Formats: sequence, structure tokens, C-alpha cells
Amino acid sequence: MTTDSKHEQEAAPTTGETKQPAATAADTSSAAPDTIATASVVSSQSGEDDSGAESAGTKTAEEVDVRAFQVAFGVAKSLRYHAKRRSWFENWHSLGQASAVVCATAAFASVAGQYPEVTRWIALILAGLTALDLTMGFARRADVHGSLHRRFSDLAGKIAVAATPSDADVRAWEVARLLLEADEPPPIDTLNVLCHNQEAEARGLSAEHRYQLNWWDRTFAQLISFRSTYQSESERAKVKAKTDEAGGRWQQE
Repeated sequence: MTTDSKHEQEAAPTTGETKQPAATAADTSSAAPDTIATASVVSSQSGEDDSGAESAGTKTAEEVDVRAFQVAFGVAKSLRYHAKRRSWFENWHSLGQASAVVCATAAFASVAGQYPEVTRWIALILAGLTALDLTMGFARRADVHGSLHRRFSDLAGKIAVAATPSDADVRAWEVARLLLEADEPPPIDTLNVLCHNQEAEARGLSAEHRYQLNWWDRTFAQLISFRSTYQSESERAKVKAKTDEAGGRWQQE
């Protein structure tokens, strides 16, 4: 999805022994050029050119691993998103068709039984269901998300077969993903965040990499987003810590 960069950075694990929020990985990645440059200067001054080159190479590999994880995570999340949207529209289309069949059968029975008032109401319901299906385009929109799901699946397969991706591989995946996102309908933020949480849980990431959703967010995720920003558990913990600290200072005063 086009609004995924922050969410993926939150989900990206670091290369150390413990998993940290993605902001740490992003900060490390952004600081990499300065670190490498400093290492090169120090190694040239001390005559340790080989060790400096090895350090720079290791840092680059770590950056590639983080970017590869972010792309793979984003693609997997998009698969979940489009699968849910496809299923949603297919269900509504099937419900409309089934209701139309039932109403048509009931209308025929009412005509045979000479119940004109019932016939008029059934005809009105049938017309409403048909108009809703045609106006909303449930079948067409299901096909759109089904096509996107297949294309993201193809990209996910290419990512899965790469045991040790290179920088060129990751760049190609990023370009392919951007091209796919250009064909996506406007995303529903709440459903996007819900898919992020499910993918993070499926990958065994800790709770700090997931976002807080209320019951109404989950209930109406396919329809509307009640807010534009979401806090991860790590962000909420930081805010709570600052609030508690400020409250403690106020009580001491």
C-alpha cells in the first residue's frame, strides 16, 4: 500500500540480538554513510585498509537485509489487504444475486397466489438490490482486488526464492512494488493497519511492532477509517512513560 512506509519501518527488526522498533533501524540506516566515511578515514590513518573495507561491506549488507525485510513485509501485507477486499466484494455480490433469486421466486409465487401488494414490495426490493449491485460494482471491484492479489503474489514468490538478496534485487522489488501500488484503489487506512498487525503477529514480531485498534476500528475496517494516524505499542509506551514522569514531578512539587 502507498501509506505503508512508516508501518514497515516499525515492523523491521534490527540485526542485533534483540528486536528494536523500526525507528532504530531507520536511524541506523540513515547514519550509515557517515559511519562508513568515518571508518574509512580512521582506517586510512591507521593503515588498516582491509578492516575498514570489511566493516563497510558488513554495514551495506545489513542495510540491504533491512530493506529486503521491509519490502517483503509490505508485499505480504498487501496480499492480506487485497484478499480481504476481494472476499468482501465477492460476498456482497453473491448476497445480492442470491437475494434476487429468492425475490424473483417469491414474486412468481405471489402472482400465482394473487397477492398484488406482496408482489409490488418484492419487485421493489429486487430492484433495489439490483441497483445497489450495479451502482457499487461489487463484481468489478472484486476482480480489481483479485488481479492485484495475483500480481502481488507473483512478486512475493520472486522475493521468497532469493536466499541472499543483493542490493540490485531489492531495488528491483521496490520498483515492482511501486508499479503495483500505482494501480491500487485508494486504501482504507484502518484495514491497512489491521493487515499490518496480522502480518506482524504471523512473523512472530513482538507487540511493540503492532498498532492499537479499538473494537469499532476492527468492526468497520472494510467501510471507513475513524482516524488518520495510529500509534504503535512502542509509541504508546513512550507517551505513557513521559506522562507518568510528568505526573511524578507534579506530585513532588
